[in-house]
Amino acid sequence: MTSFPTTEAKMFPAIPERSRETPGPSGAQMINGRLLAIGRGEPIQTEIHSALASEEPVINIQHFSLWYGQKQALFDITLPVSRGKITAMIGPSGCGKSTLLRSVNRLNDLIDNLRISGDMRLNGDSIYGTSYGPVQGIASIRTTAKDNKIFVHVLEWPAAALEVRGIKPRVLSARLLADGQSLKFTQTEGNLRLDLPSQMPDANVTTIALMTS
Repeated sequence: MTSFPTTEAKMFPAIPERSRETPGPSGAQMINGRLLAIGRGEPIQTEIHSALASEEPVINIQHFSLWYGQKQALFDITLPVSRGKITAMIGPSGCGKSTLLRSVNRLNDLIDNLRISGDMRLNGDSIYGTSYGPVQGIASIRTTAKDNKIFVHVLEWPAAALEVRGIKPRVLSARLLADGQSLKFTQTEGNLRLDLPSQMPDANVTTIALMTS
């Protein structure tokens, strides 16, 4: 009869019983639930980290919606963008990322049958709360106006100073909306000459705010 050596039993810590509490929804379930709610046309509350909620946003998008004719592309978007922070827009193709970015610099204005609601503010100034400005029909710039402000939207950055003809009110000050930088300028009858930095502050469209009398 063959005998086998005996071994000492090793004691392992007891495995704790699983919690009897009902587990909460996982991150994937929460995301899927939000996507389903969006598909049903229900509003989704914007979630803002507490560290960002106390900061003054450089761009503040408030309940912004956009339509191409009868087709709605953006739905009641509220999004503060903090100064000096990297903001990533992540989503599937066709979800509206490019449309929202083009709305910030008003490139969508070139599209026929465009309609918007809500507001966007850059450094506190409304991007859309304006009417047509005094200078139109120039390929390199657009102008809009609100109260005693004229906004010059520069599409093609000049190599030297920017000359704008057709601004009749007396200009008191000029600044870049992107960073608030003051600009030097000279004004003669019907002509405004603005000294600009060598580099275009915004990649697509830089806006200059003129305060007039």
